[in-house]
Amino acid sequence: MKCRVLLMNKMEDKKQREQRGQVVVWIMLVSVVGLTLGLSIASRTLSNLRQSSELEGANRAFSAAEAGIERALYDLEQTGMVESVLTPTPLLESGAEYSYEVTEGGSGQEVVWPSLVEKDGVVQIDASGVTGRVMVYWVDGGDSGQVGSRASLLITAISKEGEDDYAVERWAYNPSDTGGVPRDNGFEASAGAGGTFGGVTFLENTAWLDLPATGGDKEQIIRVMALYNGGSGNRVGLRAESEMFPDQYHTITSRGVSGEAERVVEATRSKPALPAFFDYILLNLSGGGLSK
Repeated sequence: MKCRVLLMNKMEDKKQREQRGQVVVWIMLVSVVGLTLGLSIASRTLSNLRQSSELEGANRAFSAAEAGIERALYDLEQTGMVESVLTPTPLLESGAEYSYEVTEGGSGQEVVWPSLVEKDGVVQIDASGVTGRVMVYWVDGGDSGQVGSRASLLITAISKEGEDDYAVERWAYNPSDTGGVPRDNGFEASAGAGGTFGGVTFLENTAWLDLPATGGDKEQIIRVMALYNGGSGNRVGLRAESEMFPDQYHTITSRGVSGEAERVVEATRSKPALPAFFDYILLNLSGGGLSK
């Protein structure tokens, strides 16, 4: 009897040990799963915080770069001049800083306008001091949209000869290829020889045009209006026969920095220009100068 009781006690002890072992295994399993979930949630939270911080830094850097553009444009608007390089300037509210570099462009014997001239759009070139002849080029041969939609040009040169005294010359040209659609408008025909300068291969060009300015550093502008072209604008370039065009525009490259984030914004500002409807004003070209 005593042996039987001892045997039963041993069996009970063994069963209890097995049960305790199973409980330990379950506890460890639950702990591992809980730890894995906790680490995953913590990692995701840290990743979100890092992304939010990076996004905020990027937004601050972009805003700082825009502030640099606005600062340079304001100085140009107020004084007509701007520092060519501005050292890093802090924005006190955000802790970011900006710096910018300004370069002048469009000067020299050859000028390529940086933007396309859309249909009925006008580009105005400062030709002050240019007293010889110029040739106008248009249609970038490397752009299929321009090649298939070639504009006719209305070109107006206005020179200030004296107080309230202006001299005006006007020319009108059709392209050598009108896409098979006749343009019965009495315009001159493009020579169609084109030329390459400023990294652009032009397909169309005018003859040499005699500007109204006869000498000195007279204020003078050349306005080029695009007609007939469709959705694609045309690139326009000008070449002086012997003289130099003054600077036509400023390019501002602004860099904003916030922490490790950096953003760059670029803007181009041309000189003040008359609106497009100016070319539709009634002009008196009978020798009495410019009147409306």
